[in-house]
Amino acid sequence: MPEQLKMVSFTVDARFENTDELVKFMRLIESGERAIKIESVQFSEQDELEKVQNLPYPVQVNFEMVTFYYEEGVE
Repeated sequence: MPEQLKMVSFTVDARFENTDELVKFMRLIESGERAIKIESVQFSEQDELEKVQNLPYPVQVNFEMVTFYYEEGVE
């Protein structure tokens, strides 16, 4: 890896209407121009209050991702 190329990690918390929407999001991330690697995906369930409220986005996901950038710009 070139010395000026740096790695950055970030986390995204997201909610989706259903698993199809989740898959669309992951495909969008994977097919983008910038190289982004999904390090991990964690699913969580709605809590009891959210279930009672019947919220429109029941699929809850936490993504840990990595991407790269040039610290000094591209020559």
